[in-house]
Amino acid sequence: MASYIDLAPFIVGNNDQRTTLLNKISVAATVMADVIRSEDPSGINFNNRLAWAQKVLVDPRSVAEPLLNALLGQNNTSTINTILNSSDNVIFTNVSGAVDIVSGI
Repeated sequence: MASYIDLAPFIVGNNDQRTTLLNKISVAATVMADVIRSEDPSGINFNNRLAWAQKVLVDPRSVAEPLLNALLGQNNTSTINTILNSSDNVIFTNVSGAVDIVSGI
């Protein structure tokens, strides 16, 4: 399990590993934006989700920062190595699980 000290550089740092995670998250957010586009408009929180998806398509990196924080929170019992080597599917699942929280930002 990564300690808070181990995770802190991913939140406040500027390093290659953080950049790699932000790049993966940016792509996963773009894919999630397309998923949201095809959702039922009568769904819960759809308007916020759609506004978030539009923001993603304009500037994916701007939404990657809060999603990185969510990803770290969701994986707080994992090791740094596990987080860094997460598959695209795992990253997407984490992004998908955080959209409702970050869509109000």
